[in-house]
Amino acid sequence: MISNILSSHKITIIDAADDWPALTKWKNTDYLEEALGSKEVTVAITPNGLADAIFDNHFVLPYEEQTTISALFDKLPTSESSDEASAQWRDGEPAPDGPVYYVQSQNNNLHEDFMDLLKADLPETVGFASEALGRDPDAVNFWLGESRAVTSLHKDHYENLYVVIA
Repeated sequence: MISNILSSHKITIIDAADDWPALTKWKNTDYLEEALGSKEVTVAITPNGLADAIFDNHFVLPYEEQTTISALFDKLPTSESSDEASAQWRDGEPAPDGPVYYVQSQNNNLHEDFMDLLKADLPETVGFASEALGRDPDAVNFWLGESRAVTSLHKDHYENLYVVIA
């Protein structure tokens, strides 16, 4: 794995998180709402799911507001309607089902905002990643959204490890 990291090649690691309780628990919005429901979080809002992106020759950031996880879940479309809508708009037009809401801060938000509520669902460290990098990560982030939210192609100055729970 270290050779992939040093060469900046993307890799897919299958089954690395199979033993994490989060892998099954977080698929259940009732569980997340019970654990986080009244938690105030910063939610990004865009008309089309594109944030931190070039739009009409301008670099744009999402609008942000404070809300609870429960209120966020009320604004997210069902899985079926979200998948259908995401296939319809990729040209930058407003999303057909209205604004796109998601939690996406990049400030170590898992540890700063969520860890006290979700720590039982996660390992203390991601051993193989810490071993390969020679240290624990600088930041661990929690992202919550739906299929209409898009990350533009970019290069980070950090090595990134994503665990996707869908």
